[in-house]
Amino acid sequence: MSIVQTLNFGQASKTNGSEILLAKSQQRNANGTGLVVEEELYRYAVRENCPLFTSCKDIEFDPTTSTIVSEWGLLCDKKWISSIIISIQMAGVLVGSLLVGHLADAFGRKPVVFGSVLVTACLNMISSFSVSWEMFAAIRFLLGITCALVMCIYYVFAAEFVPQKWRSVLVGVPCWSINAILWVLTCMGFKNWRHIQRVSAIVGVVGFIPALWIPESLRWLEVRNKSIKFKRAAEKIARINRKQLPSFETLQEMANSGNKRSGASTGKMYNFLHLFNKQNAKRTVMLTVPWFALVTVTYSLTFGVKALQGNFYINLMVSHILTIPCSIFPIFLPNLVGRKWAALIFGGIIAMSLLGAAIFELVGASESVRSVGIPALVFTAIAGIDGLWCTISIFTMELYPTVIRGLIVSWGSTVGRVGSILSPFLSPEKAHGAYVSYTIMSALIFVSCGILLGLPETKGMPLRDTMETRKKKNDANVDSVYHI
Repeated sequence: MSIVQTLNFGQASKTNGSEILLAKSQQRNANGTGLVVEEELYRYAVRENCPLFTSCKDIEFDPTTSTIVSEWGLLCDKKWISSIIISIQMAGVLVGSLLVGHLADAFGRKPVVFGSVLVTACLNMISSFSVSWEMFAAIRFLLGITCALVMCIYYVFAAEFVPQKWRSVLVGVPCWSINAILWVLTCMGFKNWRHIQRVSAIVGVVGFIPALWIPESLRWLEVRNKSIKFKRAAEKIARINRKQLPSFETLQEMANSGNKRSGASTGKMYNFLHLFNKQNAKRTVMLTVPWFALVTVTYSLTFGVKALQGNFYINLMVSHILTIPCSIFPIFLPNLVGRKWAALIFGGIIAMSLLGAAIFELVGASESVRSVGIPALVFTAIAGIDGLWCTISIFTMELYPTVIRGLIVSWGSTVGRVGSILSPFLSPEKAHGAYVSYTIMSALIFVSCGILLGLPETKGMPLRDTMETRKKKNDANVDSVYHI
């Protein structure tokens, strides 16, 4: 009798299994599910270097699927390569996070965002023709860099186009959740990793098309002394929105005043050190902890979906589907109660949900209660994470001026990448006591919420453009003029 063992990125089979495996096989087949090995046994096999196989020569991959594991035989003595590839990509994301702030503040938001989208599409297409895992890993490193460039700055780019009350709407639109659902469906539909890479390339090309009509950020053009481009961009925005363009004198005054105050006319460039000067050091240090905790918990919960009862892909898709109806809350709550208190509300939901999941695990609740209660609490925490992510993103962007706004997002993403590297070690595992992971994650969020109380509220405040602290007479009108 043969037993099919489901493995990460592929399937394999083994003959002459142990009596306990045979018993489980017969029980599952009697239910008509077609699944012959319990999920926890799958995880044990993968993590313990294939102890359920008498010999790695007995492994046969499912011929209906093609993955990097089956392509290059990344099992048993080569199993570590899959983890290394993930780590290499994460290292690329870390490098991209370090670079994005300087690039976006020096060369503009638009070329960084859309240039990275196009390069990502090209790299995905090249990746689909990889002839070895070494080539694939090298391309994943480059993809990590370009993905970081897009993820870190596109919200900043969009937020600088809209008035204060619409920033939460932009960040609250569930783009990430919808894309994650589409990605899961793509993986389930296309069983060949090369085809998935090519689909990603096509999506990237489509994502580049808006570059044909979206102009550069007016705020960035102002502080970088791009007067002619500033005027052209303003005219284009007014034409697209069918709005009356302010007088040329008003536009010129905006551009020139920004240059005089920011030092842009002298070619002054900013770096991470400006995030820690006398004016910004306190809030930068305080924001570092929430960014680290947020990314760490996000990735830990995502990686931990595999520890829940049921099919991994279904659980992953459900976790993102549930965030869509909840996306209405990060849209209106930050404008209703303020950025700081909205973050505290979302953080409280996350911390209490994870603490509840830890209690279920710790007290040893019945299997029926655990199979329903723990996934429900974890999915609630994931939905809360989405709201907290949106709120902290807005909060961070509004606390810093245009000249270093890209840098602070870059800094937050960088410290977050450290959390993403550590998150696999915090990811809940049934075999190692998931209640410990849930408790630590709850504590991280709780501490972060306490730190946020020490930051100033930004609700109703216009975006600052320069490092100057003196309030200008026309500050109340500047924000509305930018959004023609």
